[in-house]
Amino acid sequence: MGADNARGLLVFGEGKPLGVEGLRWLKIHLANVAGYDKASLQEREDYTMARLDDIYDSVRNPLNGKRWWLNSEDGWQTLAACFELVAALDSPDPHAFVSHLPLHQDGTCNGLQHYAALGGDKVGAAQVNLEPGDRPADIYTAVLNSVNEAVDIDAAKGDIIAKALQGKLTRKAVKQPVMTNVYGVTFYGAKEQVERQLRDLIPDLPRYGPINYLDLSHYVASKIFASLGSMFTGAQAIQTWLGQAADRISTSLTAEQIERLTSENPMESPSIAKSTAGSKPAAHGNRKRGPKTKEIPQDVYSPTGLVGQDRLLVKSAKPLFKSTVIWTTPLRLPVVQPYRKSTSSSVTTSLQLIALQEPQVWDPVSKRKQLQAFPPNFIHSLDATHMLLSALKCDEVGMTFASIHDSFWTHASDIGRMREVLRDAFVAMHSEDIIGRLREEFVTRYKGCMYMASFSGKSAVGHEICRVRKELKSSLQGKSGELALEMERLKLLASEDAEERAKGEAMVTPGSLAAKYTDISAQAVPADMAGQTLGAIPGQPTPASAASEDIHFHNADVEATNTDADDVDAGALLEGDDSLEMLKTKKQPIRDNKVYVWLPLEFPAVPEKGGFDVRRLRQSKYFFH
Repeated sequence: MGADNARGLLVFGEGKPLGVEGLRWLKIHLANVAGYDKASLQEREDYTMARLDDIYDSVRNPLNGKRWWLNSEDGWQTLAACFELVAALDSPDPHAFVSHLPLHQDGTCNGLQHYAALGGDKVGAAQVNLEPGDRPADIYTAVLNSVNEAVDIDAAKGDIIAKALQGKLTRKAVKQPVMTNVYGVTFYGAKEQVERQLRDLIPDLPRYGPINYLDLSHYVASKIFASLGSMFTGAQAIQTWLGQAADRISTSLTAEQIERLTSENPMESPSIAKSTAGSKPAAHGNRKRGPKTKEIPQDVYSPTGLVGQDRLLVKSAKPLFKSTVIWTTPLRLPVVQPYRKSTSSSVTTSLQLIALQEPQVWDPVSKRKQLQAFPPNFIHSLDATHMLLSALKCDEVGMTFASIHDSFWTHASDIGRMREVLRDAFVAMHSEDIIGRLREEFVTRYKGCMYMASFSGKSAVGHEICRVRKELKSSLQGKSGELALEMERLKLLASEDAEERAKGEAMVTPGSLAAKYTDISAQAVPADMAGQTLGAIPGQPTPASAASEDIHFHNADVEATNTDADDVDAGALLEGDDSLEMLKTKKQPIRDNKVYVWLPLEFPAVPEKGGFDVRRLRQSKYFFH
């Protein structure tokens, strides 16, 4: 249904008389599909009436006439609208003409509309038509103007890149990065999108030289991101919050898993240490590994129950150490992110080698995918909720409703009523505290979990944690010793007995030091969110990350091949060893010493909302247009 020729063929099975308003909206629709959709509604109607000769010619002689319709933005849909309008105007009573043609109402970058409402961004809301206005705002043109202003300033300073771009950038050059930024495009991806447009706008540039496509695209993409960041400051804070929540959830253990790890059970057997920790235990110095035991415990926990001598089941039934991100939409529909690190098997045939994925529900989650996908998936869920609320209301009042993503269709006579339904559904959604409710759900859903926090080994708290860990190492038993110690401390602190609480407060553990030296709820941008949030440019600190120096997340350039945090040695973490993470870039490897600590899974406070009142949307004529 996405292609223009396919859409041009679609009609409703049942028609409805146009009426006065329906005839007006049919004229506006024709202007929209012809590409004249940035003007006011009255100007669009006038545009159509001023071209009646071309419209009649397109109907009477579409192939051998002036072929005006072929020069429009959506040619086949324009031709279909021409046929419908001419049929109505030539009928005895145009207002009584029964129309079957679907008319469209399209949103203005829906993802940014949701973010602007969530963050309360006044400037951003005005750019995506949440704020009432006499004419439709165009976020892509606004970003283009902002980029061009920055280009002119830099060109005046003698910047050769800016001089090469002066007067050459178009709306199309910035549209795709703006449109996809809200759905998770990275800075590197945005550069590629810009480069494709620049190759058409500025052809025949040398591959190497002072002015090349790589430098030009990097410059333009950075200006686009900076423009978005200045318009949607509240939205940027929301994206950061969502990413941080996903980061903590995907590195957490549930209360049941903690109980299994910290209690004495057959899972402490060396034969299944890898299954217990999810990865190989850390090797100490040059000490050789002992021989693997052939003993298989009689009772081994697996997601499918207790198993005995079945070696294959023991090997495949790895306990799940990390939780997926789960949330509930405003329609009370639960959403579960499925991203896990499944194993694969190779099958060699006489013709080829085939790799078969073997996904299992107990596979460990992919932290990187869980984190990077959550903000766009959450916005998609709000998009879907708005669509479903609108569809249900349209059905309730007897309107036909169809949709393709953010393009909603109905009969011409019902466009006015559908526009009201769309506004009311959006206002009803965002009048609630969506992010606040999400936080409450996370607190309830992940109650009792512990997550794996990382701190810079060079920070004050990092040095203290390493010192205390060395002192405690001899007294810790087994791989889950430190985790058990933290759980014991938390249990004492939660006791109603004052003496036990005092005992818990006196305990010195890595977790107690982390709580003492840092605000563990302070916002910080996880490494995998680098370049992912609105306006975030890799290598530049954000206000959120600057707020907590002790909590360390390495913002590697998005061009780097980032090592998934899932690959961190879980066995070493449970045992309390510090881990060394390698992030390899195209230039040189970056060594980042981190100290990992088990902390109670807490979620940061919801970012403060801006001053935009979503109820003002009810007066906006161009929310969908």
